[in-house]
Amino acid sequence: MIKLWTFIKLFYLYLLYWFVGLTQEDFYITKAEYFADLEQYHSAIKYYKKALEEEEIFRVYAMIGWCYCTLEEDDKALKYYRK
Repeated sequence: MIKLWTFIKLFYLYLLYWFVGLTQEDFYITKAEYFADLEQYHSAIKYYKKALEEEEIFRVYAMIGWCYCTLEEDDKALKYYRK
């Protein structure tokens, strides 16, 4: 049920991005959060990093660290937590 709800939220996110004008970094951050909800941490990391290309947001570094920690890649997690 959670996966279905998350896919509906992803569809709504795209509608917001295309028709309302959601900012690029907010789009990537929200999309990454939805992928993290689906436990697809590699995809979440990819979109968090795209958000960092748009604007440096320190909360995003912590979220990348959390994803790496969940994947048990502690060295990479520590690198992002320190930023």
